[in-house]
Amino acid sequence: MMNLNLGSCNLLPMFIVLVIVSVFKLKTLTISFLFFLFGGNISVIVYEYV
Repeated sequence: MMNLNLGSCNLLPMFIVLVIVSVFKLKTLTISFLFFLFGGNISVIVYEYV
């Protein structure tokens, strides 16, 4: 039981990093989608704000 708890503590930072990476990838995907959708005008403004 103690060993399992230790494993959870080690996996938690990795899980947080995974969530952050996926959020950044999603943001990049959204920016590129906006770029294709609006021809680059609005996406440049969004990219400068982010």
